[in-house]
Amino acid sequence: MPRSGRRSPRAAEAAVAAGTLASQGSVYVLNIVATRTLGPPAYGELASLLTLTVIMSIPAMALQSWTARTTALEADARSLLPTTLGLSILSSVATFGLVLAAAPLLDTDALPGAASAALLVLPLVWLSTAQGLLQGSERLVALGTVILLSGVGRLAGGLAGLALDLGPWAVVWGIGVGTLIVAGVAWGAALSQAPASRHRASYWPVLRIALATGAMWTLANIDVLLARVTLDPHGSGWYAAGALVTRAVQFAPQFVVLSAFASLTDAARSSPCCGWPPSR
Repeated sequence: MPRSGRRSPRAAEAAVAAGTLASQGSVYVLNIVATRTLGPPAYGELASLLTLTVIMSIPAMALQSWTARTTALEADARSLLPTTLGLSILSSVATFGLVLAAAPLLDTDALPGAASAALLVLPLVWLSTAQGLLQGSERLVALGTVILLSGVGRLAGGLAGLALDLGPWAVVWGIGVGTLIVAGVAWGAALSQAPASRHRASYWPVLRIALATGAMWTLANIDVLLARVTLDPHGSGWYAAGALVTRAVQFAPQFVVLSAFASLTDAARSSPCCGWPPSR
């Protein structure tokens, strides 16, 4: 028997669309303010740090997809906590090491930059898991709200970091704090309707998804890092600012996948189209 509220009304799907677009708008506002406040050289450093955190949070994105699928197939939230905690720690430690090693190439403060990037990845994993739980259970209004809050949290935290005037790493710290607060809210919402279960999560399905999507996601974001390495600091900052337009066009339709994903995982609701799959 399908769970209650599985078929979402258009208003719920509109909430995801509005939340996604508003969240992305908040992020772009932060970047625009940062370009004006920091100037091209320092903004290029900030963009490089944020790009590295995006690449190193690929396991978090994979975890969201896997969580949404397993939740749509009646898995529960509490069983995912060990996997989420383990992946967040591994991703954070790997991020710290990578940024520390890449700091000379990125022309950034090694220890503060590495620490800020690592501590941003932690709440990103937690937030992604909670979003996957809401996505898989088709609680789309709650999902849209969390996505909106994530953009607002990043904006508020980033602006606070800019106000401190300590450098790009402080902005990353601020974004991490804002993300952490929203992740706590998201998990509260996800666990509020979570049934008890003995279902055990595993790293391997998540890692398979990460390997499948990681190369594409890395190639989509690595240009900012290459600009930081190959151009002078001023030129890399201008390149990072110009890349904002490309990111906006690329990720604007993301809400379509978020809204439809759970339905696509259910074979009973994925009706054959155009003679596919073929009848036996």
